Amino acid sequence: MLATAPKELRENIARAIGYLRRGEVERALTCMSAALRQYAGLRLLRAARAGLDIQINEFLSSLVHHQSMQPLLDPGHSGKPRAIPYQQGKENALATVLDGLAKKAHRRRMYGLDNVFSDEDWRDFVERMRRAWDAELNGPLPLEFWCDPKLDGLALEIIYEHGVLREALTRGDGETGEVVTEAVRTIRTVPLRLRGEGPFPSRLEVRGEVVMFKKDFAALNEQQQALGRKVFANPRNAAAGTLRQLDISITESRPLRFLAYSLGEAAWAPAEPCPSQHELMERLTAYGFLTPPDGKLCAGPDEVEAYAAWVREHRQDFPMEIDGAVAKQDNLEAQEALGF
Repeated sequence: MLATAPKELRENIARAIGYLRRGEVERALTCMSAALRQYAGLRLLRAARAGLDIQINEFLSSLVHHQSMQPLLDPGHSGKPRAIPYQQGKENALATVLDGLAKKAHRRRMYGLDNVFSDEDWRDFVERMRRAWDAELNGPLPLEFWCDPKLDGLALEIIYEHGVLREALTRGDGETGEVVTEAVRTIRTVPLRLRGEGPFPSRLEVRGEVVMFKKDFAALNEQQQALGRKVFANPRNAAAGTLRQLDISITESRPLRFLAYSLGEAAWAPAEPCPSQHELMERLTAYGFLTPPDGKLCAGPDEVEAYAAWVREHRQDFPMEIDGAVAKQDNLEAQEALGF
């Protein structure tokens, strides 16, 4: 049943704004985080939600004016910090409207995935790997694979220089993508600075997928319908349309999430490089990224088949839409030599 906003919730948001105005940032964030958790669990009348949104936006606007970068706990991600950038010369950094999306070439092509539709297709693929592998030059073919669910979202590349987010591009046609840097900065699961003390790679192109969780998609369509607006056909279309918005405040208001799973160009120095895909996934997690759930290191092709069967069986249990499983050669040098 829809309800009006509880008095306690309104008071907590107002209290957080008051703390922030007095410069008590940590108390403000703690108070607002509790309020947002309460807010996320309520089904409110449209007018009540709109009133709360005005208060929350006032808090966020005060925050970006208060300092250049301050973590704000994201209640949907186990207390993971979210960073809000300050943009010089803008009265409200969340209200940017772009003239259009520029295009830019990827330094390394963003390839699509080869599809296999049966265990027999998978075994044929492994056999092609064996034939392509130069055992005399490289030794025995490594047959460990990193497997995770294939996310049904929008492929994205986020570029970091010395640990700082510099640019973000959609996949586009694989050669050239659209520049969506300002929109990506608003995604709560994207670190604006890599987490940790470093040293960080001089350049790291982090690739992954922008998705909208199924529950968030249902809530968005419910809101769209209540406002008399067009509803989205599926979470992928909602995520893609949201990321390409020229009005960044619309992007910021919608529940997008970025999950990282691979790299483009990587100039690792002065950081230590990762020799394997499973270690790369651990590194991406340490840097502050979400990664696809239930990833697994499989000891051989048979384990990959078992994993793919498990994903098919549990497809409806994943919080986001998925489209099967992905298997990657775990040895990154072998990945490079084989061309995938």
